[in-house]
Amino acid sequence: MTMRRRSPLAAVSAALLAGSASAGAAQDRPLASPTRDVAVTYRLGAGGPTEEMRLSWLTAEQRMRLDMPGQGYMVIDQRAQRAFMVMDDQRMVMEIPFAQNTRRMGQLPPGARLTREGQDRVAGAPCTIWAYQERGRTGRSCITDDGVVLRVESAAGPEESMEARTIAYGPQDPSRFRPPEDYTLLSMLPGPAPAGPPPIASGPAGPPPFGGAVPPGAMPFGALPALPPAGAVGATSTGSSSSASSAVVAPYGAAPQRSR
Repeated sequence: MTMRRRSPLAAVSAALLAGSASAGAAQDRPLASPTRDVAVTYRLGAGGPTEEMRLSWLTAEQRMRLDMPGQGYMVIDQRAQRAFMVMDDQRMVMEIPFAQNTRRMGQLPPGARLTREGQDRVAGAPCTIWAYQERGRTGRSCITDDGVVLRVESAAGPEESMEARTIAYGPQDPSRFRPPEDYTLLSMLPGPAPAGPPPIASGPAGPPPFGGAVPPGAMPFGALPALPPAGAVGATSTGSSSSASSAVVAPYGAAPQRSR
């Protein structure tokens, strides 16, 4: 089964993790990420069918979770520099390349040019408007003093914009940011191609232009990888002792082991 969908956020979320800064009104850059647990629901795009996305932050563990309706969810572990995708329908967890997918979450290099432009309110919360320029991409983001992105307007067009609809501060359940223990675990990290599921290439050494062409094999932000046909992957499930020689199977946080 193939589940693939292009999110408008490939170029939209340019300020979600827009570099380090000091807290307070005098900061000259927005904070790198929220300073406390929060969950934000966003409306994606403008002038077309309404789509929603939910981002949640577990600040104590430096983890971010992205939920797209009908597509499962992705978790980015900033501290461990790992990322994984969960597909509940298939009861499967895929470990995926960290660098490529954090870029899809809107991480900018520290050198991105940012200019403070004023104040606004979005979803009832005050935020500072920042104009950004990065590798030819331009736009504006409205970000709270505690690092929550509330609105992004891209010069590329309304389809690459988003705006917060609801903001909920409060403790997040750590279990929602970890892979389910009874799911099949597959590593899709770059490496020698196994005989089982098709590999995902690592892409170029340097970061691609933000929101530009995705390097061969890299997953675009908001897209789930193509799953192998039923029966093609003889994976080891954490809930059983069965195994096969073709799949690359590894618990999250462990190095993949390939069968001889």
